[in-house]
Amino acid sequence: MSSTHELTDEQLIARYKESENSLWVGYLFQRYAHLVYIICLKYLKNTEESKDASMQIFEKLCMDLKKHDVRHFRSWLYKVAKNYCLMQIRQHKQFVDVEEINELSLITMEYDTHLHLEEKELNLSFLEEALALLKEEQKKCIELFFLQERSYKEIIELTGYSFKEVKTHIQNGRRNLQNYLKEKHEKEDR
Repeated sequence: MSSTHELTDEQLIARYKESENSLWVGYLFQRYAHLVYIICLKYLKNTEESKDASMQIFEKLCMDLKKHDVRHFRSWLYKVAKNYCLMQIRQHKQFVDVEEINELSLITMEYDTHLHLEEKELNLSFLEEALALLKEEQKKCIELFFLQERSYKEIIELTGYSFKEVKTHIQNGRRNLQNYLKEKHEKEDR
């Protein structure tokens, strides 16, 4: 029997549909929990609400995967998470300008301002890969500044880095992310 790490998303979905054992969805969710949390955090702007929303989305997946024929799980999950967050916001009657909160716009959208939804999702995938490749200091500062929308002062307090170090880590991390995304786009276009 193959390891769950070797199984594709589609294989895990098929096993879930055959057995109705939510453990298979758990493996899927484990792969994408970080992405779901980032999406929730970007829309809900609250860490606790984002953690709760991530768990609610997991429960929703168990029901939704039975009803839908999902071929591109990552793209589908992105839409499910985004729609769930927008529904939460509407329920709380908060005004949200959807255009203003495009995921990670300061990094990915700077490269190309007219990306289609599938390209945005691909960028999120590339962004996850790129974040993993950054030096730990850069990754920490980038996540705090762009994803958690922390100020320089807060980042200094949380990390113990000096103002100059934070600024350097953000600038270098951002440049490295942009270079990685540009390189990935060029490979995709070939």
